[in-house]
Amino acid sequence: MNKDLIKELLITWSNDMLDKFEWLCVKYEFSTKRGVYLVSFSPKSQIELSDEFNIEAMRFEDELNDLYGDNAPLFTDEEELFKLSENAEIIENPHAYASTKQLIQPLDSVIYTWSTPSLIDASKVNSNCHPSSEDNIFASAA
Repeated sequence: MNKDLIKELLITWSNDMLDKFEWLCVKYEFSTKRGVYLVSFSPKSQIELSDEFNIEAMRFEDELNDLYGDNAPLFTDEEELFKLSENAEIIENPHAYASTKQLIQPLDSVIYTWSTPSLIDASKVNSNCHPSSEDNIFASAA
């Protein structure tokens, strides 16, 4: 098995898929325990909606299985079949979605500001909150 060649194929294919599917995130790492690369695609919600991605992914998986047999990478969606370590490589479009880590801020880092509510000119509104009859800005119904 040529571990470096498989890694290069995974990276090239993943980058090609990112050109088509900006939402895609590919995580992979070599498992010494299993002796193969483990590859996870996400987000599952987008994968389920994309027949085109699924066809492309299955074609790629079949191609690698034909070439490398038992040494071919194992694939899963969102680490359902196996868990990757925190050292796994990630290939994603950094601008497609903000990660949840970027969205979550500790409360002490959030700046709260209060503004004074603007005053409403009550002279332009009658008791039913409609413009007064003096304003002719609305067309009347026939």
